[in-house]
Amino acid sequence: MQKLQQALNQGLQALNSGNLEVAEQCFSWVLNHVPQEPNALFLLGGVRQKQGQFAEAEQLMREALLKHPQQADVLNSLGNLMGKLQRPEQGIDFYQQAIKKRSVFATAYFNLGLLYKEQGQFKEAIKALTTASLQSPSSAKVWSALGSALKELDQLDEALVAFDYALKVQPNYINALHNKGVVLRTLQRPDEAIDCYNKALLQAENVAELHFSKACASYDLGDSQDADLSLNRAIVLKPDYILAHETLNKMYWEHGEQDKFAQSFQKAIKQQPNSVDLRVAYADQLKLAKRSEEAVSVLNTALKDLGSLPQINHSLGMLLGQTGNAKLAVEYVSNAVKQKPDNARYRIDAANFLIQQEQYATAMTHLDVAQCLNPFEQEMWALKGLCWRFTGDEREAWLNNYELLVQAKRLDTPKGYDNFEHFIHELRTVLIGMHQKVRTPLDQSVRNGTQTPGRLIFQELKVIQDYRNVLESRIREYLASLPEDTTHPFLSRITEDFRFSGSWSVRLKTEGFHVNHVHPEGWLSGPTYIEVPESIRPDDPTKAGWVNFGATGMNLGEKREKTMLSVCPQEGLCVFFPSYIWHGTNPFHGDAYRMTTPCDILSV
Repeated sequence: MQKLQQALNQGLQALNSGNLEVAEQCFSWVLNHVPQEPNALFLLGGVRQKQGQFAEAEQLMREALLKHPQQADVLNSLGNLMGKLQRPEQGIDFYQQAIKKRSVFATAYFNLGLLYKEQGQFKEAIKALTTASLQSPSSAKVWSALGSALKELDQLDEALVAFDYALKVQPNYINALHNKGVVLRTLQRPDEAIDCYNKALLQAENVAELHFSKACASYDLGDSQDADLSLNRAIVLKPDYILAHETLNKMYWEHGEQDKFAQSFQKAIKQQPNSVDLRVAYADQLKLAKRSEEAVSVLNTALKDLGSLPQINHSLGMLLGQTGNAKLAVEYVSNAVKQKPDNARYRIDAANFLIQQEQYATAMTHLDVAQCLNPFEQEMWALKGLCWRFTGDEREAWLNNYELLVQAKRLDTPKGYDNFEHFIHELRTVLIGMHQKVRTPLDQSVRNGTQTPGRLIFQELKVIQDYRNVLESRIREYLASLPEDTTHPFLSRITEDFRFSGSWSVRLKTEGFHVNHVHPEGWLSGPTYIEVPESIRPDDPTKAGWVNFGATGMNLGEKREKTMLSVCPQEGLCVFFPSYIWHGTNPFHGDAYRMTTPCDILSV
């Protein structure tokens, strides 16, 4: 018995130090002498997990569970293993069983919270991580994870408290410093965010993500030079850091620095010629900048160098579709679908081009698969609505129901203002000061106008918070007016709680407009009109500056493009609609500006 225990101890020590070969020898020796010894089975399962042999690890741990004296530990490990095996529901079940066996088990609560967070179940994650923090108050990683979960539900003040607890325990904890900086930037406190990033960089100067976050905060402060330096540093550290490339080149575009545009991609591709993501992202940036011929050349070179990969086929198909060749676009995107049939993005884009060619039945086969992959995908529903409309299917009216689902009403006047005009004047003055961009955003639907960066409603300015309060009140009023329908992709998701996934301001000048589009990052969307030119008026037969619903951005021709509803903007008017409904605006004329504060909202 003593030799068995010595072998177990030696194996455990080897496992903890990463010497898997010695650990395996020790546990196998025990099992040769005492078959089904539960500790050896459990620990050998841990070895197999670290070796990536997950199926055998699961078998060993399940055998150990039957007789192991500490079943909670085995259940917790099985929960971890389910995460590796992409079986989250079973992982959650194992963690919950572990907690039933041992109510004070901070590690299991922590792991459960992380798994809930990975699955987007943030309320459940917060509950589990809160319990973990109570049971293990001196764990910086637990407090930091709790802060991250709170951040996801926009409980930003509470998130800051959690990060501060983590930093009180471990002042140089990089994860907490970084995430605290992200929250501070969301709260429009970029100078404090930079302080967090700088502290983290003292510990981890070679972490590209920290330089990227610092760049974004520097840009918020108007320091484009430091943003440039930080983004380039991030790219040096991580040449295939796509988001850093895109952000850097978007900044160059917006500031008219065309001589620098796209150079970072060219340099990085020379460093990492086998990176398909770099090639595709480079082509995408060229496409956005209307340099289609160069983009085609980049992708054709990628096909020659890297082969017929799905990302390249998809990107080339999208580019060809943009230039009006829908038939050839379908061919390339369909090849991408064949290579990766479970990619919802490829399915949706294939359906888009098939609809352009009036192949509605084939388009629906792709959209049905996309729905199974992600039933909350807004573009998928937008395209399904078109297929139903063009084939005379009554479900189109059920899905879009413009008279019910598109609602326009003026916001209430917040407390503390003489009247509504006083409130709008104060809000308009603040917003005008934010519109500092010099060019149309590269990747937005705005034409001949500017769009503010960041998340507008998290500005701590009083008038912005007053606006948020009356906006939230209007959202609740809108949702309360709607009927129940558990089968409807929008109505079935109505809950008491919601959060903003995006909020910004757009200021259009003469001839400015939004191309027809949908909002893929939302569930409910809508603008509030803050500044409306006199030329935009209800009695205008041309409906200049009006917002239209129903017509697409797919250039389907006069026979198929149809405006189902139009709304004339008025100052203070708030228009809500499901995010999948097509909408856009008519151009207007004159010297005055048209300014809105759109938002995207998600149910919680």
